[in-house]
Amino acid sequence: MSSEYEVHADAVEVTFYEDRARVERAATVALEPGTRIIRLIGPGVLIDDATLAVEVTGSARVLTARARRRYVTRESAPELARAQLEIEADAKARAADLRQDLARAQSSLARLHVLEAATMVELSRVPRAGEVEELDGALEALWSQRLELVARLDELQCAIEDAVRDEHAAAARAAVARQVHQELVADVEVQIEATQAEEVDVTLRYFTPCALWRPAHTARLDRSGDTPRLEIATQATAWQRTGEEWTGVRCVFSTARPTQLARPPLLTDDRVWTRPKTDEERRVVSVEARDVEISVAGSKGSRQRDEMPGVDDGGEPVSYEASETITMASDGSPVRVQIDHASLECEVETVCFPEVSPVAHVRARATWSNTRPMLAGPVDLVRGDTLAGRALAKFAGSGEPFEMGFGPDSDLRVRRKQTEEVDKKGLRRRTHREREVELYVSNLGDRPGELTIVERLPVSEIDDVTVERGDLAGGEVDEDGMLRLKVSVATRQTTTRRISYVVVHGSNVRLNM
Repeated sequence: MSSEYEVHADAVEVTFYEDRARVERAATVALEPGTRIIRLIGPGVLIDDATLAVEVTGSARVLTARARRRYVTRESAPELARAQLEIEADAKARAADLRQDLARAQSSLARLHVLEAATMVELSRVPRAGEVEELDGALEALWSQRLELVARLDELQCAIEDAVRDEHAAAARAAVARQVHQELVADVEVQIEATQAEEVDVTLRYFTPCALWRPAHTARLDRSGDTPRLEIATQATAWQRTGEEWTGVRCVFSTARPTQLARPPLLTDDRVWTRPKTDEERRVVSVEARDVEISVAGSKGSRQRDEMPGVDDGGEPVSYEASETITMASDGSPVRVQIDHASLECEVETVCFPEVSPVAHVRARATWSNTRPMLAGPVDLVRGDTLAGRALAKFAGSGEPFEMGFGPDSDLRVRRKQTEEVDKKGLRRRTHREREVELYVSNLGDRPGELTIVERLPVSEIDDVTVERGDLAGGEVDEDGMLRLKVSVATRQTTTRRISYVVVHGSNVRLNM
């Protein structure tokens, strides 16, 4: 003989992924010998049936488990309806009390009319002089009371109208809140076979969409000590609209992609065609200047994505567990919790790229030393106790150098001026393009300043074009043509640096730069 009953399964752990979540629910069930059908209440209608798994402890075993969805008829807002009905009853009682006060005031006004009429009759009989003064005083007192009663009647009438209006409004809101509608709900039907009477723990696991997380950081640059330090706190920002209420659950934030295709794609042939050059192409070499994005790992790298940004973990999944339980409503509101922290020694310098902007910025360089990587994501930049702005942090693995900017330095400015002269020299009439860049560095502050200026020098990729470097003002050039020049500027002073180079090419080269 089989029986069926319902048990509420509480959510105890939620593992967030970049586009879904895995929910674990638990319940305790008292079983009698035989087969029982238990309906676990709690999962939402978005439960992924294919990922449903149920486990029990003890000697009992699970025969079948399936998600069941059905429509139920419910009031729109029963709690709101009860509150509005209470407001309606209070307004109705208030209106009844006010009507009684109004009736008493009207009765008093009628008695005043009678007294006024009697006083006027007495005055018409030509009484003695003393009686006239007494009747005049009584008549004035009656008129004063009459004015007060008229004002009281108006006040009571307005109060009655307000109470009736509140009563009707509460009744209308209660009627709307008590409207019934059909709602789709879900539960998990589990068939369990027990060989003996025992109390077992039932664990339910499943995946659900409409829940995700993204990493975010708060970076604080502290230069108060002898060695500058970079404090980076990593937070997990999670959202969910699954239709489930998660109260006091353990949360795990994972960068794994459980639904990603694990098999590599098949390769196809990449065909290349060749054709003979034309006469014009044989005579003239066309060269164009182009900006090359230096794509290397570390702080010099840059990465582009065409799709919606997800969680970048560098290819190795990692998991973070929240240090405390979290309560999250199914309303799409973000919930933030700290999951990691790092305190790093760093090197701080002020840099400027005058070709792009005359403003100098504070930059910190450090090496990530935590065992788990720093995930890519937005970062709030704090310099000292002041918010310097927001930026996007790139992925950094353990032992990998990285850099962060902490806003502009208002004291230092750089003005850039570039001149170019073109001349043809030699018997072969080779073209010489002489360029000179003048940099005017100004310090508007009250203390000396140090600045690192970064300039780009052209780098040739063919033998027909050569670049001859001239005066580099004491700077150093790397293999990518990036010139780094350190400049010290005294208080409220301006210093000048000049950089020159020559681009040489033959007459058969058409150079666009």
